[in-house]
Amino acid sequence: MHRFFKITLMDIYTLSNQFETVDYQRFSKTEFSNLMKASDSATDRQRKAQTLINYLCDKYGIERANVVIYDKPQNTFAQGRGKVFGDYTPNYKRIRIWNLTAKTHKVVAIKTFADTLIHEFIHHYDYKYLKMGDSIHTKGFYMRISDLKNKLSK
Repeated sequence: MHRFFKITLMDIYTLSNQFETVDYQRFSKTEFSNLMKASDSATDRQRKAQTLINYLCDKYGIERANVVIYDKPQNTFAQGRGKVFGDYTPNYKRIRIWNLTAKTHKVVAIKTFADTLIHEFIHHYDYKYLKMGDSIHTKGFYMRISDLKNKLSK
């Protein structure tokens, strides 16, 4: 007789908090450094963001995520969620980032843009590398973001 286990949100929450760092200690600094030098152009940011994501996916041996940069502010529905500059869709392995702020329609600062990209990549990492059934905003999730940013930038 086969037993099927139902994984609950609490199980994923607990599992997520068990991973406070990302695997690997050494990373190329080139791709992240190039992203931080990107112009305000959505095209330039798209190219450099995709290069960084390809590097990270290849490093972890996971399927590449597709990066889409919108040169517009978020739609009204998304704005209702607070300050959200991007999202990740696991079924499509897609990271979307809005290049303009919702209220003033100004270009998002490159640091904020890079932080958003890393945040959305960690969702991809959780699904594809850690093989979690979901990727939720836990203390462990934010610690993985911080760990990866530190390893890429120092």
